[in-house]
Amino acid sequence: MTINIQFTKNFAASYTEEERKINKEVIYKVIYGFENELKVLKKQNLLIYFGWKAKIILGKFRTESLGFFAANKTPGIKRLVEEKNDIEDFESFDYIIYLSKDIGKDENEIFKSFTIAHELQHILQYIYLKTHYLRHYVLVRYFEIKRFNTNELPIEHDAIRKSKEITYKILDKENVDSFINKKIMISRKGEKKYWEKIKNININENIDLEKEMQAVWDKYKNDIEEKIKIDHGLRKAYKLYIKQKDRDWVLRS
Repeated sequence: MTINIQFTKNFAASYTEEERKINKEVIYKVIYGFENELKVLKKQNLLIYFGWKAKIILGKFRTESLGFFAANKTPGIKRLVEEKNDIEDFESFDYIIYLSKDIGKDENEIFKSFTIAHELQHILQYIYLKTHYLRHYVLVRYFEIKRFNTNELPIEHDAIRKSKEITYKILDKENVDSFINKKIMISRKGEKKYWEKIKNININENIDLEKEMQAVWDKYKNDIEEKIKIDHGLRKAYKLYIKQKDRDWVLRS
């Protein structure tokens, strides 16, 4: 397996040997929970990095996130550089999963599993549906501008569903449900909505992710093309999508 796991050397986190051991065990338990997709994940040149910051601040409207996935040569990689993280040889990895201190330091395996499985599903989405995933970058920024809930985007919905499916599979379902209910009770408004979505999502639903993404793209693409004239972040994401689409067209020709 080519998966590399790194822990920040920043004194603000200072992961102990026991914390490193527990986090690594959870990572491998989650990865093996993917079963059918395991062979694909094991082939990837992937880094899972435990950072020193608490919730990462993402996007124009300062959205808090427990972690994020970044593919090489995409906006997420630049964000890692700007954050001045002490990742070793980050440019040599095709994919990086960044996990906040909230995940790395938390003792609850269920909490860790949800986030790790969510980000691993993003890697699979990127591999299988790269064009749509690049559209997702555009749509996330567009939804932020419109102040829509980005968790309702098909890519995020699918990752949330998969994270629940994997966590059910590798841990006790009753304990998982109890944990979700507790999170709903104690969380603030934004986080509460996230955990309510997890609770209500049906892990057995069949999602045609490609079809769902195409429908959302068709719905908003005209307005996106107008908004890129006035929003720099949206324009950069759109250019990345167009550049990749043109490259893929040349390769198929």
